[in-house]
Amino acid sequence: MNASNITHPMAVYYASINDAMYQCSWASLCCMIGQLILLSLIAWREMKCDHDHKLKCLSPINIQIALISITYTLYINLSVVNNLFSQVPIPIRIGLYITSDLSYYLFQFLVIYYTHCRAFPIIKSSAKWSLPIFRGIVFTFGILVLFRLIVSWVFDMVSFSSNFGDILVQVYNFSTSVGMLVSEVLTSAFEVGSLILFVAYLRKSRAEGVAIQTHRLTIVARFGIASFWCFQAYLIISVAIDFILLAPNPVVSLTFFESILYAQQNLPLLYVFLQIWMKWSVHVAREAFKSKSDTRI
Repeated sequence: MNASNITHPMAVYYASINDAMYQCSWASLCCMIGQLILLSLIAWREMKCDHDHKLKCLSPINIQIALISITYTLYINLSVVNNLFSQVPIPIRIGLYITSDLSYYLFQFLVIYYTHCRAFPIIKSSAKWSLPIFRGIVFTFGILVLFRLIVSWVFDMVSFSSNFGDILVQVYNFSTSVGMLVSEVLTSAFEVGSLILFVAYLRKSRAEGVAIQTHRLTIVARFGIASFWCFQAYLIISVAIDFILLAPNPVVSLTFFESILYAQQNLPLLYVFLQIWMKWSVHVAREAFKSKSDTRI
């Protein structure tokens, strides 16, 4: 995105975004490597303990978690590259901006699609009637992400070939803020609906005495709630940052803005770690139950 080269009272706030991204780029790269290693180790343990599933490491959930980590890290680091190498030929810069935008919007879509996959068994078994609603939200979110991606690409290409100044930037920032707000509403509706159905399923399982499912789903529910608040905080802060930048003059102190900026850029890293921790906890619980069953035999 090329909305930071602006000369007005908010220029220092735009500059702080570049500084925060540069500092976050190394952290995101190290976290991504650590996350992929941890995810691989967990998949290896699962494959070793379950000889009937040799390709467990390539499960859709594992691939989605890995892609969420990779796309977010790619977005952060490409944004830094765009700022550091501003003198490269225009076609290369446009390509870098387009790839950065693609990584960012793909990251957002992967999160909600991953949430759909994680909640799908619960939705199917406890509220099958709601499947079209949840699938409709995912489809609508995908269309919205595609629209925002096209708008971002058009802005990137036009901003390099023309000089519309503040007017183009304001139109772009406004459309981005509205798109972010609608995305946050859709994601919140999906996450809240999933959690409600999940809790209902847990109560039903507990009442029927399905021990292994209840314990496993309790773990998933616990981490699902934490993941919900983590990603919601990311979206809310993102919307707040966009509306702060829409103001012609500063509406918050620079210190406060930088604080929420650093929080926003690190929350997705925490989100991925929560998913990996959840997978490990579920694996440990499953192995403990299997060992207890073998002992009884």
